[in-house]
Amino acid sequence: MWLNTKGRRRRPFCPARRARAPGGALLLLTALAILHVGCGNPPVSLPNGKEAITIGGSASPAPIVKALVRAYGQKHPGDKIQFLPDVHSTGGILGVADGTLDMGFVSRALTPEEDRYALLRYPFALDIVVFATHPGVQVAELSTREVLDIYSGKISNWKELGGPDLAVVVLDRPEHSSAKQALRQSLFGEDFSCRPDALVLERVNQMDDALQTITGSIGYTSYSNLFARKFDIPLLRLDGTLPTVWNLERRISKTYRQYAFVIKGRPEHLVKRFLKFVYSQTAQEIIRTNGLVPERRKVTIAFAPEINLMEQETRYIPLFNYLHRKSGIFIDMKYSASYSHLIQDLVAKRFDGALLGSFAYGLINEQAPLEVLGRPVINGQSFYTGILFVRKDSGIRNLEDLRGKTFSFVDRATTAGYLFPLLYFKQHGITAPEDFFEKTLFSGSHDASIMAVLNGQADAAAAKDLVVMRVGEKDVRVALELLMLATSLPVPTNGLCVNQSLDWDLQEDLQKVLLGMEEDPEGRQVLKRFGAERFLPTTHRDYQNLYVMLKELGIDPATYLSRHKGTP
Repeated sequence: MWLNTKGRRRRPFCPARRARAPGGALLLLTALAILHVGCGNPPVSLPNGKEAITIGGSASPAPIVKALVRAYGQKHPGDKIQFLPDVHSTGGILGVADGTLDMGFVSRALTPEEDRYALLRYPFALDIVVFATHPGVQVAELSTREVLDIYSGKISNWKELGGPDLAVVVLDRPEHSSAKQALRQSLFGEDFSCRPDALVLERVNQMDDALQTITGSIGYTSYSNLFARKFDIPLLRLDGTLPTVWNLERRISKTYRQYAFVIKGRPEHLVKRFLKFVYSQTAQEIIRTNGLVPERRKVTIAFAPEINLMEQETRYIPLFNYLHRKSGIFIDMKYSASYSHLIQDLVAKRFDGALLGSFAYGLINEQAPLEVLGRPVINGQSFYTGILFVRKDSGIRNLEDLRGKTFSFVDRATTAGYLFPLLYFKQHGITAPEDFFEKTLFSGSHDASIMAVLNGQADAAAAKDLVVMRVGEKDVRVALELLMLATSLPVPTNGLCVNQSLDWDLQEDLQKVLLGMEEDPEGRQVLKRFGAERFLPTTHRDYQNLYVMLKELGIDPATYLSRHKGTP
């Protein structure tokens, strides 16, 4: 694979031309700090209400950042975004931390030491780290093993790989470079040692130049940088895979790094407008046409097994697709095998959020505080109750009639399907349901408990009234054959909850779309498919009935999960 250049003069390569080390980058930032008036303060005001900010950072993402800034400037000609010279990711991070920069751009993750600056990180693109050779090598493909053998020194001549009789010249990057770090994670490993005679090149442009001028050389570089400079460098297939944007989008290519912006504090004014543009469709196309893969803002939302999978997809997928289209935030939907698994995953922050019933909210919120973006109004109600029911033809009319029978709970992490019947039994003198009933079941979902009673697998069950109504719309037996014995206190309908640690702007953007759905014709259609009229703002105070039930049952939500770990 070749990237072509026509009519462009190549810069001659000089091995002695090395970029500044990170320490030099910081000195440069310090020297330039005096140029930035009002560092660490809101952007400088310009006439007509426009603003100015200063940005800088790693050399690798600089070309695409400049392309995005140019495109933004065409739409907002009065706003000014000033670049400082490229100073590595470290310089971009420290520049933001000390106020020299309003925004930094980086090509690696923050180190544990840098995390203490409490910066917000906004990924926006993925770049392939490609292996390439001097044109005279004439080897088109290598395996991972062969690359490792070349870089370790086990292979020293290209004829060993079917190429010409040429000594292999290994080009490497410093350990602090994001390209080297990306390869350590995906290919080299932390303990891999490169041959001592490798030529270590400080800057990505030096690597590109060296590959064109040093006979027998092999190195690794940025696909997007080659794309931008239109260089004639043969790119190697690695394990049969071409380094292309298409392959990276599908994660077939494994050697890549992430570009991100870093800022200090909540994005506001011009910074916020520019970030919003970066995640727009226009900017996504600019990123893609510059040889990169757009890295979208992403939130992982899990589905609780409240109802069967097919009905969940019918109701939930249109809702989350709508939130994605309107907010620009990609929503990755995951299915959880049980309420208990869902809660454990949310506490561990493997997911960002979920539509949660009240008890699940209470259990998670004690250990990993949640923000409720909104809860749905269904049939005019924003609360639900638990229902305890039997078959009409069972002859069961009260709790005593259930002695020695079979009862179906839903899951130990549900309000309507577990807490409510447990409280009802206790209020009627039954403290050990397993002794009162001949058999107790855990169905795993509310609709499964309903069907268990209808089909004779259980004599009684408890489930959410909203699910009973939904099942009844499709199965006439619910109205004709079931008898309600008791109902619970009302608790909020399943709210869209996210971890409070999720970036505040993601929370704000999702909530704005969610609470405004009823004002949008398309939103109203999506709400109809979801089975709701609108979403309401929700706070912790709305869950007071849940905590009344927990207190009466003597349940401490802070310790409940550990006591019932691994149970349904």
